[in-house]
Amino acid sequence: MQLVIRHYRHSDKDTVLSLFSAGNLEHIQPCFNNAIFSPLYITITLVCVLPDDCYWVAEAEVEGIAQIVGMVAVVGKQSGNEQYGELFRLIIAPTCRRMGLGVRLTQTVIDFCKERGFSAVVLETKSTQQAAVALYKKLGFSLVLKHTNSSVPSWMLMLARATILRMKKQL
Repeated sequence: MQLVIRHYRHSDKDTVLSLFSAGNLEHIQPCFNNAIFSPLYITITLVCVLPDDCYWVAEAEVEGIAQIVGMVAVVGKQSGNEQYGELFRLIIAPTCRRMGLGVRLTQTVIDFCKERGFSAVVLETKSTQQAAVALYKKLGFSLVLKHTNSSVPSWMLMLARATILRMKKQL
């Protein structure tokens, strides 16, 4: 499969929203659908205007048609004197998983953060996302914190037997 990882374009919006929705529906209870599909939430999610923030899509030719099959974002953050990137929204279309696309998109974020002189890349994922955790460990991320502080109600995390994992890769 020939893949091109490129910057997000406004013309990608509908496909990205569809992929974003499909990726989240795998992990989020149906009662959160209203919040996820809220126009305000989607607008906030897709805004990428600061120089230390970026949003990428992975585009592949599927049956002769270029389609968006993955996405990832990074936001530049600062804590004291440390400047780092926070990776989020890594989603791969189910038909394109286990092909190395997650590695390529994550590496795109790592390279972006290195170019900006960031000291690290951090992310949060759920303990139930075992493939994602394995991917991040393979790329040198280590677990720095387990917690249940989330926008998701704690009772939902408890029912799902999930914790939030904060992972970090020093650059």
